[in-house]
Formats: sequence, structure tokens, C-alpha cells
Amino acid sequence: MTVSLAPSPALIGDISANTFSPTFQRYLNAGLTYSKRVTGRNPAIGTSMSDVWGYPSTTHGATQLIRTLPTVGFTLAVCSDSAADTGAGTGARTVLVQYLDTNGLPWVATYTLNGQTAVTVATSITAGFLPGSGAGGTVSNALSINDMVVLTAGSGLANAGNIYVFDSSSTVTAGVPQTTTKVFACAMAGDNTNATAAYTIPSGYLGALTMGITGLQTVGTSNVFGKMILQIDNNGNQVFVSTPINNVACNCAPSVVQQNLVSILPGLTNFRIQVQTGATGAEAVAVFNLLLWPAV
Repeated sequence: MTVSLAPSPALIGDISANTFSPTFQRYLNAGLTYSKRVTGRNPAIGTSMSDVWGYPSTTHGATQLIRTLPTVGFTLAVCSDSAADTGAGTGARTVLVQYLDTNGLPWVATYTLNGQTAVTVATSITAGFLPGSGAGGTVSNALSINDMVVLTAGSGLANAGNIYVFDSSSTVTAGVPQTTTKVFACAMAGDNTNATAAYTIPSGYLGALTMGITGLQTVGTSNVFGKMILQIDNNGNQVFVSTPINNVACNCAPSVVQQNLVSILPGLTNFRIQVQTGATGAEAVAVFNLLLWPAV
């Protein structure tokens, strides 16, 4: 099943119409484009519309189905609900967080985990999309979290617990942030990466979602039906919601929908994939290809 979830080309431009080809080709030739694969997994979707991300898993009692987007800057913190995820532990030791600051500019911060204790001081902070040798410190002006991955791990080769990226103003109990609306990314135990099918285009960049695949599957033998939508907003203003793909078969064999996405998104645009099924006990995954390049 192939569908088009593309918003109006009037937003910025349309890949199929080649309206941006000269600009894109110039940066491509100069090696200034950035390719990103955005992946998400939600192991516990149900009858309410939910983002495809790992946080609503019942394994840690979370209730936030829709990821909250921050509106003001916050101090970035990371922690795990496992004591094995620490600088000398058997689980994850260091993590990389890609974030946007309050000006919408991209940065990368690396952190050494301290088990169930929140860490707010990064070992390095570097401008751009890739890790570097920037000075460490506290990130106090984060506005959007785009990704988090485990950089190094101990003998377990993966994060032993769920790792959270969150606003440090939330209290933490046993490694779990207690304010659900202040959690912005989560790597589920063993995944080594954030599993959130969402992204914010940095300021000064254009982004193109070139292709996406979303899959639904029940964990039991029940046969239910689900629906999926692509939601796009800019600076808090909703600019596009796709027509829901309804009646997607969702049984013990995975049902996959390919989405051909051809519109270009301006800086500070957020996109997310949301899913819903007719009964509880289903899992969703999503994978999207994203291209970024300077807007001028």
C-alpha cells in the first residue's frame, strides 16, 4: 500500500517539481548537506492517538502518549533507571544528545552517565550535527531534542535501563523523571538509541522528508485495525495534518505502509508520526529519511 502524505508545495517547495534543485545541488556538491535517518518505536500503542516513541512503554509506568514540545529553553539532563548505566558500568557509559538551542541552532553534547542520578554537565558541547572536541559544561538553553544515542558501553554492549533526556527541573525517582511532560527523548533498554519518530528542522536549514515506512503489529493473536497520521507544525502553529490512513490491518504479522513525502520544510518545523489502534496491545515502528541543507 503506497500513499502520499505530502503537505502543500506552497509551504516552501516541492522535490517533485525541482523548485529547489539549484540550491540543493550547490550544497550537495560542496558536501554541506546532512542526511539523517529518523526512527521511532512505540511498544504499547492503544486506542488513543500516540506518538511513535518509546516513552509510553508500560515497563516504566509512563502515561505521556503525545510528546510535549518545549516552548522555552531548559537545562538538559540525562539519566537511566539502571545503576549499570554509568561511566564504569556494564551498560551504557556515555551518550550523545543532538539538540537545538533557543535560537534553533543545532548542537551536539556528550554525557557520561551516572546510573540513576541525573547528569547535567556535558563532557563536550559542539556546534553542528556531529560530535567534536568542544568544551564541556551545562546546556541551559536547549529547546528541542532531536536525537540521543549510546556512544560507549561496558560488557553488556547496550544500555541496561531506559535512558531519559529531560528538563532538569523535573524530580527523579530511581532514575525516572517524575514530570512526564518534561521528558523529550527515551532510549528503551537494549536499544542504544532514542526511538522517537519526530524531528525539528534547525533554524537556517531546509529539510526534506524523502520517504517513510510505518509498521503496526499486535503482540498477540488478535486482529485489530489502526490508523496513522503525519503532523507538521511550525513555531507551535499547526500547518499540516495528513488525512488519516485508516483500517490498516494490525495482526500478528506486521502491516507496513510506505509514505512518499516530497515537500520541503522550513527551519523550526516539527514533524511527528502518530498512530492509534482499535484495541490495546499493539506495537508501532517508523523509519524516515531526512535531508538537511542550508537555506541560503
